[in-house]
Amino acid sequence: MSYVCQQSHSYQAAKYVLPDGANLATSAAAVRIESERARRARLHRSRRPHHLRHNLDAGEQSLRRRRERGSVAGCDPDHSAGRGGQVQQRQTTASQVNGALIARGTAANLITFTSNQASPAKGDWKNIEFTDSSVDATFDGAGNYTGGGILEYCVVEYGGSSVIGAVETDIASPLIDHCTVRNSASSGIQAVGTNSTPVVIRNNTVSGNMWGILAFDGSSVISNIVNGNTNGGIGVLYYSTVTGNTVSGNSASDEGGGIYAKGSTVMGNTVSGNSASDEGGGIYAESSTVMGNTVSDNSAGFDGGGIYASYSTVTGNIVSGNSSSYGDGGGIYAAQSIVTGNIVSGNSVSNGRGGGIHASYSTVTGNTVNGNLAKICSGIDAETSPVTNNAVRDNSDGGICGADGQVMGNTVNDNSGNGIYARDSIGVMGNIVSGNSDGGIFAWDSPVISNTVTANSVSTWGSAVYFLGSGDFLYNTIIGNTAVSPTAMIGGVAIDGTPQFHHNNLYGNSNYDVVVLSSGDISGTHNYWGTVATVDILAHVYDWYDDSSRGRLLFIPYVQDPDPDAPVPPPQNLRANFTGGSASLSWDAIPSTTTGYSYKVYYDDACTPSYSGAGATQGDSPVDVGNATQFALSGLGSGGICIAVTAYDTRGRESWYSNEVSRPWRAYLLAVLKR
Repeated sequence: MSYVCQQSHSYQAAKYVLPDGANLATSAAAVRIESERARRARLHRSRRPHHLRHNLDAGEQSLRRRRERGSVAGCDPDHSAGRGGQVQQRQTTASQVNGALIARGTAANLITFTSNQASPAKGDWKNIEFTDSSVDATFDGAGNYTGGGILEYCVVEYGGSSVIGAVETDIASPLIDHCTVRNSASSGIQAVGTNSTPVVIRNNTVSGNMWGILAFDGSSVISNIVNGNTNGGIGVLYYSTVTGNTVSGNSASDEGGGIYAKGSTVMGNTVSGNSASDEGGGIYAESSTVMGNTVSDNSAGFDGGGIYASYSTVTGNIVSGNSSSYGDGGGIYAAQSIVTGNIVSGNSVSNGRGGGIHASYSTVTGNTVNGNLAKICSGIDAETSPVTNNAVRDNSDGGICGADGQVMGNTVNDNSGNGIYARDSIGVMGNIVSGNSDGGIFAWDSPVISNTVTANSVSTWGSAVYFLGSGDFLYNTIIGNTAVSPTAMIGGVAIDGTPQFHHNNLYGNSNYDVVVLSSGDISGTHNYWGTVATVDILAHVYDWYDDSSRGRLLFIPYVQDPDPDAPVPPPQNLRANFTGGSASLSWDAIPSTTTGYSYKVYYDDACTPSYSGAGATQGDSPVDVGNATQFALSGLGSGGICIAVTAYDTRGRESWYSNEVSRPWRAYLLAVLKR
């Protein structure tokens, strides 16, 4: 049954209750939501649709006319109508709640607020507004609704006008639960609550509007599905929370395609496939906490394809597959923020820096950054920002770029391009830089201290470590790096400046361990060269003795064992012979005359550190083999396997991994099938 209210009435009552299954269609006059008793009496008088214009102002609830917004809809007193029926509202209608509107449908019998037009369109009517005179929802300790204003299992469609949301709360806190709000000419839900009594917006589907949900001043936006909105999915300001929502396919002409947050908390949401013409394709956060979200496949015209954060904390998020066209930070852009504990992978920047993370005046620590793409600095690009304890691997054009900040304790491996680029840095300290394809570290006026630089290759002009300017170069282990093309300068260290160059372990680099580029002599004493023969050291240094335009490396006195305060050298030249489910392993002992080193064998079917395999006859990974340099590992099964070895000293300090050896599972399978 469909009915349209027309006559003007005023009701005095304590409460208004909507029936299950009511369909309230909006039209040119205001709609009053009647009791079943009043509706039956009116419809008995006339079978044709009725259009009601009225002004209601009652005790616990009133729906009154808003002068500036046209007519308003009201509810009949203290009565619950039966199921079914449709009440239609005319254009310009606005329903204003000054008491306790209780509209509770069910999943099978929805209450619908809609248009009465033959061809309904966005903006056919205005909205439902809960004013500061309305009765707030109440909850028990478990968060269950116990009373007060509520929209539950409702459909609100074809409303909104200008900046007016289809459902609004004005310093009011009803519960909006399990509703569908769609096709609004403005926002779907626009809520202003208070810090002490938040608006609760939960379990709704909000789609096809301009903004999906706008919530201010202590609102709670929980477990909603927000998709296909054209000016952003969710926007929250000031002490609001956005938790557990699925936000997808929204767009914005400026910032925050998926979520825009200021002074709020954004936690545990799934944010995917959103776009912003400006910053923050997935999430735009200012003075907010962004924690535990999954942010994927979003795009931004400028900075922050996945997340844009200023004065915010970004922690524990999974950020993947996002992109930025003309800005920086394909995954995360951070300005004066803290970025910690995130997994950032597969993001890209087309014409900027920092495919994974771009940070300015921020802190970047404990993140996993892998497989990102940018023209410059694909992993982490940082300006005046400490970059510490991150795992950065498999990025397309460099691992970490740092300027005017500290780069410390990171593991930077297997990146295309340079591992670490640091300029005017406080220090490049305690990093592991391994397996990068175009050098390990480029340091410009930056101290380089206590790093492990190993197994990097140099295919263009550069070196495993290129040191430019002044500063300390102390306690580093630089071994087993290789120049792989005629244009490459050196596998080891190139010095173009005046560092203090002491207490380093330098050996096994090809074609030289050190090249002096500057014209002045370099103080390079108390280093370990993997040999005690001066003539052998000279053969691994390229300086004045090879080109008189260069300075000399003054390397005497030198030490006869690896420096005990530099990182433990990783074993070199691991070799393996695979037979069935066994591997016969051997590696080169760390050259030392007095220091005793022991070794651990790591294995796994995943060919990446930290090699945490299990099931070998000799025990789970790692297997401690003492000071042996040969070992048979058995019980490896029939699949693929990857093996690496580390060394540790008498103080228990452990090295980085050796080169990796592996048995592809397909090769083993073919061998079995041939038997």
